[in-house]
Amino acid sequence: MSLARKSVSSSLWMAGVSYISFTINFCGQVLLARMLVPEDFGTFALAMSISEILFMIGGFGLAMACISLQNEPEIFNTAMVLSWLLGVVLLLLGVCVCFGASFFYNRKIVIFLFLLCVVKVLQVPSSIYSAQMEKNFLFRRVAVITGMTRSSAVIIAVMLGYASFGPWSLLVREILSITLLFAGMLCFSKYTFRIRFDKQTALKIWQYAYNMFFMRISEVCFSRMPVFFLGTLGSTNFLGLFERSFYIAQLPNTMLAPFSAKVGFALYSKLKQENEKISEGLYWSLLISMRILFPIGLSVYLFPDMILKILFGEQWAEAGPFLRGFALFLTTAPLWAIVKHALLAKGYVRDVTIARIISIIIVSMVIGLVSVRVDIWYYVPWSMSAGIAISTLFLARKLHIIGIRIRWMRIAGIPMILGCCLSCLGIYLKYRPINPVLNAGIILTIWTIAIISLEYKEIISFYRRITV
Repeated sequence: MSLARKSVSSSLWMAGVSYISFTINFCGQVLLARMLVPEDFGTFALAMSISEILFMIGGFGLAMACISLQNEPEIFNTAMVLSWLLGVVLLLLGVCVCFGASFFYNRKIVIFLFLLCVVKVLQVPSSIYSAQMEKNFLFRRVAVITGMTRSSAVIIAVMLGYASFGPWSLLVREILSITLLFAGMLCFSKYTFRIRFDKQTALKIWQYAYNMFFMRISEVCFSRMPVFFLGTLGSTNFLGLFERSFYIAQLPNTMLAPFSAKVGFALYSKLKQENEKISEGLYWSLLISMRILFPIGLSVYLFPDMILKILFGEQWAEAGPFLRGFALFLTTAPLWAIVKHALLAKGYVRDVTIARIISIIIVSMVIGLVSVRVDIWYYVPWSMSAGIAISTLFLARKLHIIGIRIRWMRIAGIPMILGCCLSCLGIYLKYRPINPVLNAGIILTIWTIAIISLEYKEIISFYRRITV
């Protein structure tokens, strides 16, 4: 089997299993949102944001280093030793942070934070086991383990939510998700951990992961900084509205992650020196993603209240301004992920970090302006959307500089022109006495027919390439 077909096969397996898990998890999230109140989600989100800011050091890039440096001696054993040492250090640091947090937050948030710090020690070792399988393109096994553990965790959380456990059901979901994933990776990976440490390999891991460390810090700061400040300066109820809107905005990126993150990074790592093949892979990934994402983002911009009411119920309708601000983020974040993993595979970690720092600066400026007035925090999602869009353009420029040529006008031209036309139609329909669901259906139907008609040759070409 050719590398292209192997990659497509792996992607389809990852996508298939991931989408089954995604559907179960999504249904669970919808049920939990209907059982709980915004304050419950806000309480958990605040504790989660603090723990992720603390454990962002755990994103040292050990798993990605194992894949990129897979031919180095004792690479996995060395990385595993480092992961456990790092986990112990972070746990001790977490205990100190919990003690300090007890002076500023209520008891429930501190308890949540402590339990999250304990269980997050298992995350990095889990990623090492997963990397060992991904290195050999065993994505089918990774997908099944990941899907089953996440699905099991959310099902139990729904049961607890139904039993009126409130935010504790969200905490149990996170704890079970991490512990079951670790157990699954440990049991089904063929890799057996031995306490062996190669100093030269550790040095190479450090050299590779050094920039990954700062990239991970920038990633966590971008996603968790607004949650932390909103929960600290505002209220947990307000934070809950923001958190659920952000969850919806991340759904497309979650759906496309099997292609962009897992398989994409492994494939581009094997094609480091073949810019032409990387260009072709990126072109098709971006082309297809753009045509899927654009109508979804347009629907979110035009009908945020309707989407929230359908998914979560009437009590979440006031989160509409948050969700509308995330429309561009929803469309652009998966494109960012595709380009990011291609550059990471070629070793351009620093450029990815710089791009993310640009996003953080934009968001920080807006947070600084609106922090004195919690009632205008609705501008924060717009700043996150602007940040991710500008940083994506920065990475696109970097691809051009290193010789990876992508036909961006071909990728974005038709969606942008069609999107402008449908935006005008959507605004017109919005003020007509027609059901909003029907309005959204009309827009999506027109988009689908137009794309199939205009892109028929590209669809046939893509099908022939993956079946060769």
